[in-house]
Amino acid sequence: MEIPEGYAHVVMKFTGAAVPSGAAVTFGVGNPTDQNPGEVAAIVEECAQDASMGELCVANCDLSSILVKLGPNDSGAFGEFPALESGVASGAAGYAGAATLIRKNTNLGGRRNTGRLFWPGLGENQILEGGAIDSAYKAAAQAACDQFLLNLTGAGGPDTDPVPMVILHTGSSAQPPEVLTLAVQSRAATQRRRQRR
Repeated sequence: MEIPEGYAHVVMKFTGAAVPSGAAVTFGVGNPTDQNPGEVAAIVEECAQDASMGELCVANCDLSSILVKLGPNDSGAFGEFPALESGVASGAAGYAGAATLIRKNTNLGGRRNTGRLFWPGLGENQILEGGAIDSAYKAAAQAACDQFLLNLTGAGGPDTDPVPMVILHTGSSAQPPEVLTLAVQSRAATQRRRQRR
């Protein structure tokens, strides 16, 4: 993955009994005000808190740290910083590999200009027959994602510097496309590597 100068790669790390092998949510952000890795991590955590992203995760699926790597790849600073966000969604943890699938959309076409997030901690009671996600949960998750994306641009609730979400891929251009919408999908997704081995 290419991280151009002025951008950063963010890894939100989750731990707890609901994700026994751990889980991670990764995405790129712009860094137009040249924040250091710790400042970027603090902004991301505050934006997630304000958007109530913890309501997407059941108890025992907790955001425990945020790793930030600044661009460029060869010389950009990086660091991992503690976070203390507990999952608060109702219901018990079920299949550890189950996740809420969230698509990242830009104004450009092609697979290179889209992405996805596998948000961990999807409750057993939110998965219906055939793998569909409960409609009330989906609506709440969509509202949280909309607010999180808005917050990252600096136009949302918390008074923070902007770190807008972008798409980072191998061979990305010097100006990665900004994510304009986060679309919560109607079916649960799975990630096998989140299973205990």
